[in-house]
Amino acid sequence: MSALIWWLATACLAWLQPRGRSRHADRRVEAPGISVLVPVSSPAPGLASCVESLRCLEHDRIEILLLAAADDGPAIEAIEREAGPSPSAVRALVLTPHASPNPKVGLLAATLDVARHELILFTDDNTISTPARIRGHLERYGDGARLVSAAAVGLRPEGFWGSVDAALMNGYFARLQLAGDRIGLSGVSGKSMLIARSDIARSGGLLPTGGALCEDAALQKRMAGIGARTALSRHPVFQTVGQRTLGEVWWRHRRWFYCRRTQVPWLFASEAAVCGVVAAAFGALGAPALGLPWWLGASVPAALLLGIEWAFLALQGWPTGAWYPAVWIAREALVLPLWIMALRGGAVRWRGRRLRLGADPR
Repeated sequence: MSALIWWLATACLAWLQPRGRSRHADRRVEAPGISVLVPVSSPAPGLASCVESLRCLEHDRIEILLLAAADDGPAIEAIEREAGPSPSAVRALVLTPHASPNPKVGLLAATLDVARHELILFTDDNTISTPARIRGHLERYGDGARLVSAAAVGLRPEGFWGSVDAALMNGYFARLQLAGDRIGLSGVSGKSMLIARSDIARSGGLLPTGGALCEDAALQKRMAGIGARTALSRHPVFQTVGQRTLGEVWWRHRRWFYCRRTQVPWLFASEAAVCGVVAAAFGALGAPALGLPWWLGASVPAALLLGIEWAFLALQGWPTGAWYPAVWIAREALVLPLWIMALRGGAVRWRGRRLRLGADPR
């Protein structure tokens, strides 16, 4: 019963999140200059779609900086190809990153010195924007949030494990992230973060977040230390999922589970208690007391949880498909092992490297 209440409540809150009324939603928000920083690492298969969507942003005062490290030849070729001829709103910058265990953070920290505007929008090289992306971020910024992020939604999954990855992104994490924002418990995603350069400096700069596997959450924690509030835009950003293998899904989401364990432990603790496997197990154990076979006791709660999620995804217009029940079962079968591995620590594969899981820097 607790799992059913949790899933229904989070689905309803997540559905209501973009329908919340911003104080600035019905009037024109002042249009400050914004520097969009896109750190690129090879092979960057989603960069073309990312840049195409950035060119369609509904904002007048904007510069888009495609960033590559001086020693990453394929990334340099990619950003020069996408930037196009000068003059252009899209510029390619080749820099020597500042020293950091996290190459993305080192590259972004180096770029802050040359970005033109006070407001900075960090975005990944595989993130796809809607035209209203900046307007949605500025609405929340105008409401007093000093760090504005957005839920990341997976689109166009290919194959079974690509669909499982999208299910973990959309029906699982995005649902929880949007629900949390609706009740004032906002969490960031590195796919999209709007922040003022001066606030980054006041919080201690970007480089101290580079020792964390979850640099976005580490930045949020440092911003909270200076009294800065975080919020989510009403407009999500998107990522083309494409093909995935089981191994890619495992390592990607093991890192994300670990991030939730270290950054939002109350949410991490609840995930194991209300996952589909646990709900089905309790249903099976309680079935004999109701005179029902164990398999029916396990199936009913699982079917109810699946139905809630499927309805939520359909209302959002996010991917499901006829095979979603099988995808959902596979995803729920992964949740508890991923949760246990995040609890144990160990190591993850990230950006082509094997990294030990340790305490995030403060």
